[in-house]
Amino acid sequence: MPSKSDTRYPIHLSFEVFEDDHYPDYDTVSYAWGGENNNRDHNCLIYIGDYWDILYTTQNCWAVLRYLRPWSGTRLVWLDFICINQSDMNEKTQQILKMGNIYSRCNQVFLWLGQDAVSHDQAALPSRRPLEYLQGLHQILSRNYFTRVWVVQELVLSPRISMPYGSNVFEVYPQSLENMAENLATSPAPWLSLATRGLSHNHSWTEVMRMTSLSKCSDARDSLYGVLGLWASGGSLPIPSYAISYQHMIIGMFAWLLIHEHDLNILLAAKCISFAEYEDPLPSWIPPWRNHDFWQWFINVSSRNQVKPPGLTFPVKRMSYNNGELGPPYGRPWHASQITVDHNTGALSKTPTLAIMSGRHGAVSMSRLPKT
Repeated sequence: MPSKSDTRYPIHLSFEVFEDDHYPDYDTVSYAWGGENNNRDHNCLIYIGDYWDILYTTQNCWAVLRYLRPWSGTRLVWLDFICINQSDMNEKTQQILKMGNIYSRCNQVFLWLGQDAVSHDQAALPSRRPLEYLQGLHQILSRNYFTRVWVVQELVLSPRISMPYGSNVFEVYPQSLENMAENLATSPAPWLSLATRGLSHNHSWTEVMRMTSLSKCSDARDSLYGVLGLWASGGSLPIPSYAISYQHMIIGMFAWLLIHEHDLNILLAAKCISFAEYEDPLPSWIPPWRNHDFWQWFINVSSRNQVKPPGLTFPVKRMSYNNGELGPPYGRPWHASQITVDHNTGALSKTPTLAIMSGRHGAVSMSRLPKT
């Protein structure tokens, strides 16, 4: 990104391509495409390369590029709208798998709230202050930016955050967030307390989904794809694909969790608890996963019910049927055996068992564990 000797000069960028493991220092940007008013129209011009090829972008994307244009020299920046071909679904899938590395390896991420949040009379070198000096933080956290699901991963994984606001740039470090943890817990974005901490806290998939259950996205599939980089898993993660429907994505996610994470509280939650019905046309064994209260319940139940019977290398869940619709109260631990999911119907497999939990679209087989 060339310098801005004249602020009226058009935004002109050049592309640079680097290997995944060999790259220079660079910055990233975390922003909402549509800005505070969610205007996603592509009506602002930027120019690319030696031949000044034209690319239309959103007003908010154009504004952050204009702000970041250096006063002298060049600046190397990774920004999703520019660096990912948004019309190529295969490229989007490949880049999503790299998002964790892109944000965790950068020098800093610029948290862009919008053009209205910065002074129009920009100084060449704005004052840099710690986040604790910022007044009215709760009001700022109510902005549209903090409701977007993608920004959670971008801020948690980045080693350093710089937030332009007014005539200052506020710096976010782990220590400053620790000092503000109590205030952040009751804010519209409680997950911000994890910003800049990376994966050092080893977030479970349930914690990640709870943190982001109220977050929004323009493509419903991004409610999962936007947080995959935060999942802590002993094996490989689910592969994102924009070639499948939202319904198939949800079925695939919970099937993966059953098969690879061995978490049977998923099945208990589907029919054993009284959460509000939701309208997603999904199999009956899928829990109400967009319900924030559900995830809080799920975490509490999961922490209470873990058992590790002899002969198993992973903990399983003790499932009580006393208050549910899944069967009589056997009073023993149970585990799933040989689970598969039909890719056409979303039904779980049937195998010879001692107990079966039935649903509208299929059944899951359960086998009794050895006595402990």
